[in-house]
Amino acid sequence: MSGSTSGRPRRWIGTVAAVLVAVAACGGGGDDAPAGGATTSGGAQANRPYEVHVPESAGEAPPLLLLLHGYGMTGEQLVDIYDIAALSEERGFLYVAPDGTPDEAGRRFWDASDACCNFTGTAVDDSRYLADLIAAVLKEYGADPDRVAVLGVSNGGFMAYRLACEHADLLAAIASIAGSSAPPSGCDASTPVSVLEVHGTADDTIAYDGAAIGAATYPSAPDSVTAWAERDGCEPTLDPTGAMLDLEATLDGAETTVAAAPRCPAGVDAELWTVTGADHTMDFGPDAVPAIVDFLLAHPRVAP
Repeated sequence: MSGSTSGRPRRWIGTVAAVLVAVAACGGGGDDAPAGGATTSGGAQANRPYEVHVPESAGEAPPLLLLLHGYGMTGEQLVDIYDIAALSEERGFLYVAPDGTPDEAGRRFWDASDACCNFTGTAVDDSRYLADLIAAVLKEYGADPDRVAVLGVSNGGFMAYRLACEHADLLAAIASIAGSSAPPSGCDASTPVSVLEVHGTADDTIAYDGAAIGAATYPSAPDSVTAWAERDGCEPTLDPTGAMLDLEATLDGAETTVAAAPRCPAGVDAELWTVTGADHTMDFGPDAVPAIVDFLLAHPRVAP
């Protein structure tokens, strides 16, 4: 359940995918789902605490990485699985890994889209909460406002796309692992945001080709990226780069192809890393997460 560059497994908690499949089979929250409690927002609120990790290697105005866990997980679990603390020391970035809201079954979620994963209709404004959190960390810790990135897994990937839609002015880049771009209504991205989607072709939880959870659909991995390419001012297509990556530890050789949107504005990229044969709970090798984080760190914010 934890990961490291020394070879500890990077597999997600096995129940996460199973829970999502079960919810999809039941049709999501449904019309009878209760509305839940009061709306929550504001990064400094006592009922939604978070911790900021500042590495000893951090220089002046370091980058900030926001980590968003998958459905049923916690931020601490994601940090452990991806060995983010060690990578933070190596790369010199701050990170914060907040927790989503527990649903009625106690599973933490992000209210990211109609498809995923607020299945019981809990009244929570995660977009505002996370934007406030970013603003608070920038102010209190002196992080570089031009190097704020988001890495989200599954439900957290959906949430990363929503943040980019609604708070593009705060972000430089996002990476979604096994997520999808499905904002609940439109997308008002005010400035370009570099985007990376990493997705397995054998994912039967959040399908590579798009599908539905209950009555709510979500787009395919290629369509998620090309939609963002168009918003960013790139051509809304994906061209193979010829690069091959070895990300998945249980698959032989370099199983991952890289495709990128052409003719993007300077400093902006929209890429899809297709992990051929990988399922939802990808078992990353030691170079996978560093490569994803390096994509984010290589894309500071650009002017619109």
